[in-house]
Amino acid sequence: MPACRAPPPLLANNGSEGLEKLSAGQFDLVVSDIEMPVMDGFTFAQRVRQDGQYSSLPMLAVTTLSSAENRAKALSCGFDAFEVKLDGGTFLETIRALLKRRQSTAIVPGSAAGSGGR
Repeated sequence: MPACRAPPPLLANNGSEGLEKLSAGQFDLVVSDIEMPVMDGFTFAQRVRQDGQYSSLPMLAVTTLSSAENRAKALSCGFDAFEVKLDGGTFLETIRALLKRRQSTAIVPGSAAGSGGR
């Protein structure tokens, strides 16, 4: 039996383009840089979270900005997790955890558990 294959990731060059692509499809996870032209990742995350349909969509910030202040800002803007780009050891673990959490909370939309704790 052939293995199931996930669709390839959809790429955007900046936050503005990311919002356009997000509105045109269904996604299980958003992985975004913080430092981007046109619209940075902080603004992108805030705009995504302003749309109620994305309240439980897992969002991961991947950046070279490693300070505690940038981590706190990313989380307060709406990211669920924050990874430093060069820390590849935890990157896949974080993605697995976010997708697992989405699967377990997406079963009951609109409930406290299904809202991703937001």
